[in-house]
Amino acid sequence: MALLEYFVGLLVLGTTLGATYRDSNNYLDTVLNINLQNEIRNLRMDPISLANFTTEIKDKVTVITVKVTSKYYDGEMTGLSQVQRWGNCSQPRYSYGNITINCTLAFNDLKVEYYSSMKYGVIPSVRVKGKTNITSVRAFVEFHANLTANYPVLKAFRIISGPIKMETIFSGLGPLNSFLSKLSQSYAAEVSNIVTNVIFSNFAYVLERSAVKTPLPKP
Repeated sequence: MALLEYFVGLLVLGTTLGATYRDSNNYLDTVLNINLQNEIRNLRMDPISLANFTTEIKDKVTVITVKVTSKYYDGEMTGLSQVQRWGNCSQPRYSYGNITINCTLAFNDLKVEYYSSMKYGVIPSVRVKGKTNITSVRAFVEFHANLTANYPVLKAFRIISGPIKMETIFSGLGPLNSFLSKLSQSYAAEVSNIVTNVIFSNFAYVLERSAVKTPLPKP
């Protein structure tokens, strides 16, 4: 009986002392709400400038095919600093001699703006503005750290919510409003690629810089 109580006591002690998903949550919250905010502010990444791009598509009026060229410029995106933890992180664990945790990030308030010089056939160019809301982007992240040094690195980063969904409102089209559907499709395809690249490159870079400043909780 005494032996049984001894092993039960060890089990309870191990459960009490071992890190839980709450410790992982606290780690990520510190990274996102403190470290990342400082990095984004120092690097001036919210808002962040976006690449220019040009789309060329064709419209058909009766038997005449019209080329439509839109040159997008002065693009910027806000909301990278609003990233949040989504759900609970995993409990810290050992993997190949490293401390490891994985979490899910949520980008719920990304906003994109672009100006465009749009030329429809021989009609003089019009200045168009596009305002886009992007919500529900989810990204999987995994952090590793050596047992002795405990300087976390971003080991895995990928978007898990599928293609980026967006809602866009264009202003300034005037008589070209009937062309809105085709314009929206070409714009969305380009903006989706640009935003994805920003998340994978610029954001992942500052996330790793932020992660290394706080030790991972030990299992």
